[in-house]
Amino acid sequence: MMENWHVLLEETVGWGRDSYRWQLTKVTLCEDRDDARKRAYALAKEYQPEHPMSPRGRRVFQVGNDTWVVQVPGATSDYHFRVSVALLVAEFDKKGNFGAS
Repeated sequence: MMENWHVLLEETVGWGRDSYRWQLTKVTLCEDRDDARKRAYALAKEYQPEHPMSPRGRRVFQVGNDTWVVQVPGATSDYHFRVSVALLVAEFDKKGNFGAS
């Protein structure tokens, strides 16, 4: 099986404190691990998340070889998102059959 590298973006979405949820919002297929790492780091530096509406900056933390957590302070609250490089190791169809798309 050919290696299947992706960039994953997880962030807070929704409006109103009771509606916020942590969600996987983007999955991007990449050429290889090096390509995925470059794209992930660029996303950590440049992505404009839904929250906060009025960002006051950003702090990018590398928490592993292939994972970044980005803190984005806003006017009233701080938010964060996570960018990860991931290798797809299994895929199942709705019946649980392995290898299906």
